[in-house]
Amino acid sequence: VSSVGSITASSPNGLAYDPQTQFVYFATLATQRLFRTNMSAPTVVTHIGNLARQPGGGTFHNGSYWYVAQRSDELRRVSLDTNGSVVSDDLVANMTGSTQVHEYGDIDFGSDGLLYVSNTVLINLVTTFRQFATFNLTSRVYTILQNGTLTDPA
Repeated sequence: VSSVGSITASSPNGLAYDPQTQFVYFATLATQRLFRTNMSAPTVVTHIGNLARQPGGGTFHNGSYWYVAQRSDELRRVSLDTNGSVVSDDLVANMTGSTQVHEYGDIDFGSDGLLYVSNTVLINLVTTFRQFATFNLTSRVYTILQNGTLTDPA
């Protein structure tokens, strides 16, 4: 773990907050590096490891950083050691099981344990529709709560 100072022009993505430690996590798209900063000292940014895929939306849940890989439906869990460094980046599920291209925005776990997601579905790499959905980690069921068009986002 090393401090890298200010992050500029690195297109941060996958922003997540851990209320227990007050750490904010984010990743860079191009280099797939995962960073954290403490809300009490946000000028210190620490590189804690690398991700297996480019991150889309991110969240923090039960001691792990979670993200959906860009242009996929891959939900991934990043395990951290006691020092907060990346130990592993594991594929948890292909949430939809579809071959369509997905671009996930915000994701977060609810108090019900479900993962809530916002998703833009691309067909032939053109934005076709948007979804608001849940994913159940136990049953592996992806449930669309709302579909939206380009003029009526979900």
